[in-house]
Amino acid sequence: MERQQWMEALLRLHYGQNFSSGAACKQLGVNTSTGYKFFRRFTQSDLLWPLADEMTSDELERMLSPSELNPAYSKKPISGKRQRANFTPEFKSHLAEPAVQPGVNIAKLAREYGINDNLLFNWRRQYQCE
Repeated sequence: MERQQWMEALLRLHYGQNFSSGAACKQLGVNTSTGYKFFRRFTQSDLLWPLADEMTSDELERMLSPSELNPAYSKKPISGKRQRANFTPEFKSHLAEPAVQPGVNIAKLAREYGINDNLLFNWRRQYQCE
């Protein structure tokens, strides 16, 4: 099956016949990773289902294909992408101290400071080992 054909067939199965994206890929023998990337590009594009009648297979492929020729598709990282947080040892111990107290709800404490519960559990364990 040519690339243009499976693109349209994936969209038809997923949006037209309510197949999950994985089931649509399996039905057509398309690699699921490729299919998920295709659906992500489709949802990020300005295209809507059903496709416009005047949309040709070539236009669809051009708009959704990751290529250097397609300026709408960029391999550059999204500006403002969130980076992994680096917490100071002082901040960690500041939160770990109350976390070791009996009766403290660690999940609630973590939410108050906007961190993951498991992160605070790890800091508490490290604090107790010191």
